[in-house]
Amino acid sequence: MAQNRAQAALFSAVDRREAWLWILAMFVASCVALQAPDNTMAGLLRAFGEHNLVYWLCYAVIAQCISSSASEPLDGLSLAALVGGAAALGGISLLSMPVLDGLIATGLGLLLYRAYGNDPRLRGAAIVFIALAVNIFWAKAVFAIFKEPIVVLDTRFTEVMLRLSGYEVERTVNTLTAGNGFYITIIGACSAFNNLSLAVLATIAALIGVRGHLQRRDLGGIALVCLVLMIFNSLRLSVFASSRGAYEYWHEGAGIPILAVMQTAVTLAAVAFVVFRSRPKLA
Repeated sequence: MAQNRAQAALFSAVDRREAWLWILAMFVASCVALQAPDNTMAGLLRAFGEHNLVYWLCYAVIAQCISSSASEPLDGLSLAALVGGAAALGGISLLSMPVLDGLIATGLGLLLYRAYGNDPRLRGAAIVFIALAVNIFWAKAVFAIFKEPIVVLDTRFTEVMLRLSGYEVERTVNTLTAGNGFYITIIGACSAFNNLSLAVLATIAALIGVRGHLQRRDLGGIALVCLVLMIFNSLRLSVFASSRGAYEYWHEGAGIPILAVMQTAVTLAAVAFVVFRSRPKLA
């Protein structure tokens, strides 16, 4: 009897929104802690400062969606997710296996979508969770399986850019040789694929943060962001391949931070354009 009263008191003191905000907080703490270079407070603070800004945007959007969802009593499924999530994320931190955060994000997203998808705000949070999982884990898994054809595709795009720019170039699989004899070999780290899932994640989070939900026409906007990034990456690789001097400056010298800023600016501009384009039809 006393146990039933205690359980009833717990369910009445905490509602569903609070439970899921705690689940999100534990997930964020786990993601950040796993990036810390050591177990000191300084290392943890450094990890917070260096954590990807797109991820912080996602956490903020998920929190916004949960906070603005319908106020419902704590149910058994949310309580199980809270307790199970605490145990799982604690285990991940102890095992130092950040890849599992992607699987946890997948599980949380699917659970929110299937169990509480009738609430549009929780459905939005679920979609961002799933997009986050794709970036953290699933996109990397796909790239590991299909890395060779993806890199060859990047090389073909770069070859086209060089030819359009008037350069003589020859391609052998993933190696480009310019007319002056200089050549580069494009590897996995050079691929645009590494940034596409992050750009898609930023676009989805921004759209849901502004509008609260996705529409079918948003697929065109997401495709546009991906196209812009692919073109930028091909132009970047084209510059690398044009000459040894260009390679040394832009890939190994003072041009590195300039290109990084340019890529960030191009990505943000593309995302902002897609979000701005959706504003006239806000509900």
